[in-house]
Parts: sequence; structure tokens; C-alpha cells
Amino acid sequence: MTDTATDQKSIPAWYEAAEEEYRRFGAASPADRARIRRQADEINQVLADLGITPLTPARAGEHTVLDAELLEADADRRLWAVDATHDGHQVVLQVQHWEYQDSPFLRGPALTSRALVVHAHRYGLPDPTPARDLRAEALRIADSLAGLDPAANPVAHQLRALTLALLHTAGAPRPA
Repeated sequence: MTDTATDQKSIPAWYEAAEEEYRRFGAASPADRARIRRQADEINQVLADLGITPLTPARAGEHTVLDAELLEADADRRLWAVDATHDGHQVVLQVQHWEYQDSPFLRGPALTSRALVVHAHRYGLPDPTPARDLRAEALRIADSLAGLDPAANPVAHQLRALTLALLHTAGAPRPA
């Protein structure tokens, strides 16, 4: 017959020392706790400013912000779960697919309107806005000045030349 006390696995001595170290150094610093509180407050303030009452407001956890739950997923209606979180810079949307509720949340754009929340609930994250072609915009503006007045043509040509020079120094490819 075996002794049941020796059959049970004991906690190694190093683990007990590690737990003590964790208690001393693993806790969030006062500055971290203040930052986490500010982020949770900012989430709740943005929601209040937009007139959104969350199912669960944002809260400060021990080491991180606990997100504000806005809408739950609904598999029958194919609706995504939507939360509001803080990415360290701003309040952003977070979504989770209605079919894969064990999947991780996907972080989305800045929370700027209630319409974004509706879109995220119905379709997931909105498509990112297309990148602007600043080079083409600058050339279009410079070129549009030439047709205003014949006396303005020399100025328009100089603006176009300066625009091309700036684009060249910025590393943008030259127009054809």
C-alpha cells in the first residue's frame, strides 16, 4: 500500500520563491494603475458623449482595462459582439465574430459615432479608409490654377514646379 501523502505532487520550493517575487514585483505600479483608471474613464466618457449606454461599463482591472461591453453576439441573427477598448492612444471598437465566440476580439477603428457601432454589430469591422494619394492631390491642385486666368499661368507653372520639387525631395515618384 502506498502512502497518499507521497503520491500527491508537491509544489517545488522555487515556485514558492517565485510567488513571493511576483507579489513584490508583479503588482501594477501606482502610475500603471492611474493610467489604467484614466483609460477606463476615457472609454466611459466617449461612450457618454456619443449617448451610448454600455451593457457593462469599462473598469480598471489590476493590470489592464476591462473593456466596455456594448452589444452581445447573436448567432441566430448573425450579429457580431461589439466592445469599446483603449489602444493606448484612443478609444477603439473591438468585435468578435458571432459564429466563433471563442475567437479573439479584433481591434477596429476609433470610436467616433454610434453608426460605427451599428455597422460593427451587423458586419464586423468597417473596411479601412483607402489611403490618400497626396502626390496626385497636390498636382491636381497646382494644375487647376492654370485655367483660372491667363495672367495666373506663370504663377501656376511655378507652383507646379515647386510641388514637383517638394515631391522629389520627399521621395515620391515623378509624374509622367
